[in-house]
Order: sequence, then structure tokens, then C-alpha cells
Amino acid sequence: MPTRRTLMRAAIGSALVTAGCSSSPSTSGNNKSKEPDKVTHATGFGSFGDEAFAYVAVAKGFFRDVNIEVTIIPGAGGEVNLGYLGSGKAQFTEIDYSGALVRTGNGKFDPFRCVAACHRQTLIGFLALGGKGIAGPADLAHKTVAQQAGAVPKTLFPAYARLAGFDPSTVNWINGTPQTLNAMLASGACSAIGTYVTSIANAQRAAGGHEIVTLPYSAYLTDLYGSVIVTTQKLIETNPDLVRRYTGAIMKGLDYTIKNPEESAELLKKTIPTTDVPTAVTTIKTLIPYVGTGQSGPLGAFDQGKVARGTALLQGLGMFSSGFAPEKAVDFSIVPAGSKAQ
Repeated sequence: MPTRRTLMRAAIGSALVTAGCSSSPSTSGNNKSKEPDKVTHATGFGSFGDEAFAYVAVAKGFFRDVNIEVTIIPGAGGEVNLGYLGSGKAQFTEIDYSGALVRTGNGKFDPFRCVAACHRQTLIGFLALGGKGIAGPADLAHKTVAQQAGAVPKTLFPAYARLAGFDPSTVNWINGTPQTLNAMLASGACSAIGTYVTSIANAQRAAGGHEIVTLPYSAYLTDLYGSVIVTTQKLIETNPDLVRRYTGAIMKGLDYTIKNPEESAELLKKTIPTTDVPTAVTTIKTLIPYVGTGQSGPLGAFDQGKVARGTALLQGLGMFSSGFAPEKAVDFSIVPAGSKAQ
């Protein structure tokens, strides 16, 4: 009997570990007896601290609780990430909202829709080394700037430069990757990098603690959200319940992450061993004012008026010729503005 009892305990322990590490069916509602929905999520840009919330949602079981099994792959900016959705390599991703509006205005976003806003204002901007001749936007003129190919900083740059009062054609652009941009800045291969300004801690670490200057687009381009969750219009039409469950779970992960930066950084490191925990903690903390927890309305909800104003802003700056209805870029039904916050 002791041997049988030991074997039974071992079997139960194994079952519990498996259930904890994989997405088991939800214990509530109609999902109780269903196999989990399996989806892939592409992060916005690499696997840094500002992307921790997706990993946290997996680790804390938020997806499992709504009967979804998620695989996370690192993204590389809007062009690449939308390519993942279009090819079926991923079902959900993050891209910069401004880029979504520009693509919508130019007829290149029809297969997709934004379903949740991660940040209440744009995170896009430039990072530069302090004391190297860049203190304000106009100092970028006649300098070399690097970004991920196809990412939104270059897309929006003409509008940003005109509002900041200098000629955008005077800037030379080169390409990097999520893994090389910070090193390019630190080595002097470029004078600035176009990226999320919340990644300042990563840039500073790569530069050996050197002062970093931030030039946020939000100083000039108002009424624009930051990162947004995007999926295909087809998935919304064929399985809106999955999209709502997914969006609710990942917003729960975002909320948990900014409220628990230290734990979230440690959870990120368990999946991404190269994570520097102190840097990730700092990055997560810089996101807090952008996420907008505590504001009116649920986390992730879009305001139709703000979408219309952002569209008019970009159209007025010549990013596209004709305006469009907010519903062409955003599906407002996934996180209704009047719904209960996640």
C-alpha cells in the first residue's frame, strides 16, 4: 500500500504540474468541457519589459482561465507583425496605433482591426545619447537615425518634423532590428533611434549608463493612442467570442503588470532568460502613466471621438488624402466604452 500511495501521489502531482503549465479548459461557463482555443500572439517589438504583459497573462493563467492556449513569438514592428496576421502565423499582435491609422487611410488595413488600446497616448519617439548634439527635435536635421525596417517612427516622421519646425528630408534613415538598435546608438553608428520612448532603460544599459535624451512624438502628435492589440476582421466575424476572451485576458495581464512591476519582470525572465530584471522593472514603471489605469472607462477601450480627431490630425498633416469612419480602423464592440473594466 505505501508503494501504491506513493505512485498515486506522484501521478496527481504530475497532473497538477501539467494543468498549471498548459492551458486547461476553463471551469466556468460554456467553456467547461471544450478543448482550449490555440492562438499565437506576436509582441509589438522584441521581448523587452514593455512586452512583459503578454508573458504575464500566460504565467498568471489569465488566458487559461478563459480556455485559451497562447504561444508568444517576438514581433518586429507593424509591417512584420501584420504580415504574421495575414499569413496566419499569428492571430493577435501589437502594433503602433498611428501606423494603423496611416495604413487605413492608404487602404492597407482592410483585413485588420484594432480591438484594444494598451496605451492612452503614443509611445513613439527618439532616443539619443546626451551631450552628443541632440537636445531637441530640430537637432535631428542632418543626422543619421535608425529604426526597425517598416516600423512607424519613419512613417510618422514627416508629420512630426513639420510640427517641430524642420525639414524631414534632411534626416538620413538606416535600419536595425529590435536586438541591435540600442547597440547601434551606443556605438555611434547612428545619432538617434526611432523606438518607444519607454525603452529608455534598455538604451541606457546598452550605453553603459550614459544619459539618454528622449524626444516623444506625443509632444506634437496628440489624440493618438500607443500600442494596440490587432487581429483580423475575419476572426472577429467568425469567432467574436474568442476575440473578446483573448482581449479581456491580455488586458488583465497589462493591468497586473503595471501594478506588480517586480514580479512581472521576474516572470518575463523565466521565459526570456536574457532579461535584465532591474531594466525590465524600470521599463514597466515608465509605462504606468501611459496605460491610464484609473481613468474613466475600461482598460483597453477606444473613444470614438479621439479616434476621429487622431484621423483628422494625420489627414491634415498629409499622411493620407481622404478621411474614413473610425470603424474602418477600430472594432469598438470588443471592449465597449461603457463595459465593466477588466
